[in-house]
Amino acid sequence: MTKETIQKLYDHFFFLSKGKFRASDFNKDDGDKEKGRMIVGHLPSDRVTLIVSDAKRNLLEMEKKYSFLKKVDAESEPKPIKEDKELKVKGKK
Repeated sequence: MTKETIQKLYDHFFFLSKGKFRASDFNKDDGDKEKGRMIVGHLPSDRVTLIVSDAKRNLLEMEKKYSFLKKVDAESEPKPIKEDKELKVKGKK
């Protein structure tokens, strides 16, 4: 992974760790009729708690592993990662 990709992932975890996300942030639409789309209607409070705790754990692990990560200010809210073709990792055979 490149530094840019790691920074985007870090920003995404930071966004999730704040807990200010909505269920619609997890909706996916590939635009492909065969794959379809996924709509998340409601997130129960225990699911939100799980997402926030996992995001905080991942943030700590990334900060330990990658020293170049810049901390994001609390004022600037990073946006969640949208599906990006560049971010998808090709499977190895």
